[in-house]
Amino acid sequence: MRTIIPKLGLIVSLLFCMSFLLTTSAVSQQRADKDEIDKASQEIQQLVKDVFRGDKLQELKSSISPGAYIIEGSSYQSLFESLYGKDRSRAFAQEKNRQMSFLQLSINDGVNAAHLVVKTESSKHSNPRYHSVFFMKSKAGKWQIQNWHTSN
Repeated sequence: MRTIIPKLGLIVSLLFCMSFLLTTSAVSQQRADKDEIDKASQEIQQLVKDVFRGDKLQELKSSISPGAYIIEGSSYQSLFESLYGKDRSRAFAQEKNRQMSFLQLSINDGVNAAHLVVKTESSKHSNPRYHSVFFMKSKAGKWQIQNWHTSN
């Protein structure tokens, strides 16, 4: 009987330690996930701001998927053509005087795909514009725009 009680105490202590370590590990993982999501959120928001401003366009090329497209109202075209082509309509991106008044970002659990909805407004224009942008991480780990849909 005397040998059972110390062994039982040791087993209970080990189980308590394992439970503590598992809980600590889960909390650490949650913090790491939150940090990764916060970083992704900042990168995605900055990317959209840069497109809106129209500056750093040459630097943004690697942040746009080669197959990316833009839907603006009833118009559909390559996002590359819209930003870098001869036509450079870029009306969706020429929002330098507009402010982002609403932003909703959803990032998947794997932190490799995201969807952003942005509302922009201007004191000069009475109509707000809504933008829906889908992102995926490239193999190199860089966020890339896959498609962009904007209202008129």
